[in-house]
Amino acid sequence: MDWAWSLAAQRSLPSLETPYPPIPTTQLLAWEREGHTLTRSLCTSEELKDYAKVVRAAFEREKLAAFRQKVRVLLGPEAFQDCQTLEECEEVMEEYVDPDAVPFLQTFNGWRQFQDVRRLALAKRFARVAAELLNVSLEGGREGGREGRRDKGREGGRGCLRASWAFDTRLPPRR
Repeated sequence: MDWAWSLAAQRSLPSLETPYPPIPTTQLLAWEREGHTLTRSLCTSEELKDYAKVVRAAFEREKLAAFRQKVRVLLGPEAFQDCQTLEECEEVMEEYVDPDAVPFLQTFNGWRQFQDVRRLALAKRFARVAAELLNVSLEGGREGGREGRRDKGREGGRGCLRASWAFDTRLPPRR
């Protein structure tokens, strides 16, 4: 796949900034009870098609790194040194590893490496839906009578928003 196409396509990717309709109370209650929910029509089929192309392009660009990581984990550093091309990695995997034992290939932090993937991962539409489900404000203030707070994570206080009601009441609060 032509990676240059992906970068050029970024200019014509659909905006994911348009709001999603408010989530019905029955769905919010189901989310709180079951811990999952289905939000239909969060993206249009055209939006999905356009973003699927750029995500696939990003994966294709990182496929060799994903194969090399899989070889290193499953077969050790010696076999890892033998994999300099995608074909070499595939040959090593076919020779030494049962195909049913190999988990799927994955790439890491594509949203950090590729601007077009970042637009999808950090879309305001998705953030608004997540904030509504968690009943927190995107700014970290009060929303719906429940106070959100910033959790000081590994990155020196730039952690994710956490709702105070989401913690197990049997555990002492984090400091």
